[in-house]
Amino acid sequence: MRFDPAFDDPLPALTGAPGPESLHHVPLAPESVTTLWQENNGSYVTEGVQEQPLDEAGSPGRVGRGSAVSAGTNVCVLIGELCRPRQWHLPVLAVSVAINVVLLVCIAARAASWRSDPQTAGTAATVLGCQDGWIGYRRICYYVPWEKGSWESSQRACSSLGASLAVLKREWEVPFLRRLKGSTDCWFGLRRQDGRLVWADDTVYNGTFLVHGQGACAYMSDNHFSTSSCSQLRPYICSVALAPL
Repeated sequence: MRFDPAFDDPLPALTGAPGPESLHHVPLAPESVTTLWQENNGSYVTEGVQEQPLDEAGSPGRVGRGSAVSAGTNVCVLIGELCRPRQWHLPVLAVSVAINVVLLVCIAARAASWRSDPQTAGTAATVLGCQDGWIGYRRICYYVPWEKGSWESSQRACSSLGASLAVLKREWEVPFLRRLKGSTDCWFGLRRQDGRLVWADDTVYNGTFLVHGQGACAYMSDNHFSTSSCSQLRPYICSVALAPL
């Protein structure tokens, strides 16, 4: 394509259209820009407002809506697809809330079934942890209901909870249970059978501590272990070991 040299002179400005000299090419300082976000045909644009020095006519110039600014200004135009809020947030949040509600309902229903069935509750304690109202120490759960009963009725009550009268085969259990029971005399899982002391789990007493008396059933007092008739009414201590990890 060829150009005639005669046409090298610049064209005059069109009537009604601003010439280059009428545009203010003044960089906008960051602190003086007011940014407004609007949606326009699917896109987001900004408007910058910048006070200008007096123009040739003596009136202050402004850069505003629709005004032309230089490439060095801080006005930006963002693609609408990048700034548009993601519509999948709300459905995902709703699904998450629904799942949490279902889990809470299942946990509450399972806990209610454990409380309504003592045997199931006792079995669950050996798997998940101590039941409500029980005290756990070194992976053994203890329970003192403070109800009085004979040795046999106390053992049946503990058995209904998935436990037995407390079996004390470790030295640390003695001071722990003394603190747990306080000053009350309590049955624990030791009785005399065929002239020898046997634990509630049918293992033979190994002499961990001294037992006074020749009664048939053993109880724990303030500062010693003793025996008496099994028909006497006392509070009792239940225990159950947790399953190994």
